[in-house]
Amino acid sequence: MLPMLLLDVSLTLDAEDGPPTYRPGGRRDPFLRPGAFAQFVTACPGEGLEGLRIQELALRGVVRTSEGALAMFAAPDGRSHFARAGARLCDGTLLSVHLGGVTFEQEIDPGLGPVQKREVVRPLHP
Repeated sequence: MLPMLLLDVSLTLDAEDGPPTYRPGGRRDPFLRPGAFAQFVTACPGEGLEGLRIQELALRGVVRTSEGALAMFAAPDGRSHFARAGARLCDGTLLSVHLGGVTFEQEIDPGLGPVQKREVVRPLHP
């Protein structure tokens, strides 16, 4: 049988001070699950495609030109954007544009640890 240790912990709060608050002092909040703050991402800075995330774009078409293929995307605000392979987005890069669709390299920041990368394929006709 294990011995039990009883601790007498008391917390006194003055009614004048109001509710207790957490002062991080450079530390993470111990009451939040690690990585939970990664779900609350702020808006992407930048104009055009650089201000949009991959999941916000809808592939509407692929245009073949003498310089190569262009992808036409529809943004949530109703604007259309054209992009070539190598175009930078808020959370990734457009790797390739082909007649069947496009391929992105998405950068995922888990909040703790290194940035992870994955390929996202968007077919033209799902």
